[in-house]
Amino acid sequence: MLLGQLYRARVRGHQAGNQELAIGHCRSALKISARREFQGALQYDLGDLYKTRIKGNRARNLRIARRYFDSALTVYSRKHSPKDWADTHRQLGHCAVRSRSRDGAERLSRSQLKVYKRRRRSEGG
Repeated sequence: MLLGQLYRARVRGHQAGNQELAIGHCRSALKISARREFQGALQYDLGDLYKTRIKGNRARNLRIARRYFDSALTVYSRKHSPKDWADTHRQLGHCAVRSRSRDGAERLSRSQLKVYKRRRRSEGG
């Protein structure tokens, strides 16, 4: 997981090449990761990488990103990981906007807003 994040943030080299290396390392880590929370983080990272991927077909990359974000949501629940759950929904909204699916983006934004308001109330804000 860490190696994928390092390549993603790498300043040297070509951005597209670094991105492809990050995808490869994250996919490899996902295959061997036994801890569920790491799997959720890796799926989230892969979704984010595919969402902004330079190489390949944009529509296909967004479909792959949505699948990874959906998989992350099998780990992140509204009850046990509300921040990760909301962040993942936000990313799904970004995918919907980028693919010009307005209904999906609006539905996800409303869902995320409910979690944010509930969290603010519980924190006393």
